Amino acid sequence: MATVQPLKSAIDRQPEQLMLIDGERVHAASGRTINVFDPSTGRLIGTVPDGAQADIERAVDAATRAFRGPAWSGLSGQARARILWRMADLMEQNIEELAYLESLNCGMIVPMAQGMVQFSAELYRYYAGWCTKIYGLTTEIGAAPSQFHAYTLREPVGVCGFITPWNVPISLMCLKMAPALAAGCTAVIKPAEETPLTALFK
Repeated sequence: MATVQPLKSAIDRQPEQLMLIDGERVHAASGRTINVFDPSTGRLIGTVPDGAQADIERAVDAATRAFRGPAWSGLSGQARARILWRMADLMEQNIEELAYLESLNCGMIVPMAQGMVQFSAELYRYYAGWCTKIYGLTTEIGAAPSQFHAYTLREPVGVCGFITPWNVPISLMCLKMAPALAAGCTAVIKPAEETPLTALFK
C-alpha cells in the first residue's frame, strides 16, 4: 500500500482535474463541474469539468489545427511510431499511480488495474508497429490491349471523436487512441463522467 500512497496524497491536494485542450489545462467554458466518486465507498474524490458544446468545438478546432499542421501531418510513420512507444514507456513509468487511480475511480482491485495499465501500454506498442505498415494497393485493371496500372493511397481521415465507457476506462481509451494516432489522425476523447480520472492524468 505504501507504493500508491503518494498518489492518494496528490489527489487530496488537487481534487479538481482539468481538461487538456490545445496543450493547455482548462476549465469548462461554463465553469460547471461534475463530481467524481469512489464507487467502493461513495466518497467524493474529485471534480472534473462539465464539458459542453463550446468545449467540444474548441477541442475539435485544436485537433483540426494539429492534424493539418506540419507538427503532426508532416510526421513520418517512423516518427509517429516513436511517439507511441514513448506513450507506452510513460505509462509503464507511472503504472503504480495509474493503477491506483483506476482502482479508486472505477472500483477494480489494484492488481487487476495494474494489468490493465500494462495492457494499455502494450496497445501503444502494438499499433506503433503499424505506423510504417499502412499501405495502399496496386493492381492492373482493364482488358488487353487497354491495360491500366491503378493504385490506392491510405490517408488519415482527420479528427476522430471517441466516447469511452466507465468500465476499464484506461484500456478502452487506449484501444481507440492508439490506432487513430498510428494512422496519422488526431483525436478528441470524451471519457465517461463516472470514471474520467485516468484520461485526465498528468
